[in-house]
Amino acid sequence: EGRMLPDQSVNIAPERRRRVMIDFSVDRNGHAAIKNTYNINSSSNILNLKHYDKLTIRDALWLIQIQNKVKYDAIAINSKVSPGTVKNRLKFIFSVLEVGDKQGFINEYSTFEICYGEYSSEQISSITFTDDDFIE
Repeated sequence: EGRMLPDQSVNIAPERRRRVMIDFSVDRNGHAAIKNTYNINSSSNILNLKHYDKLTIRDALWLIQIQNKVKYDAIAINSKVSPGTVKNRLKFIFSVLEVGDKQGFINEYSTFEICYGEYSSEQISSITFTDDDFIE
């Protein structure tokens, strides 16, 4: 199983090009079968973290706060975790999203709505988490 971003060097008119993420599986004979595709065109302006296996709804909440210029220390206080936990987790999130760092995330996704599955950014922002929600 895996995910891939296709090469856009195919001869398609620029106005018809789109970026998609493809979930696929490979059988024993090396044949790939597409399970699902996700449009990740910048025109859709939605970043659904549910499509990334290792990301959580709390990660979505933290990224929404990053978009709103909330400092790491304030995110830590709001989440009842240490600033180091926030820094380390965000570093991991940025690597999963392949943006490098906080500034790369802001450059790439500042205009996107961040959601998690059926939960919109507004719904995520209104969730109150307890310590028991994040036992690792």
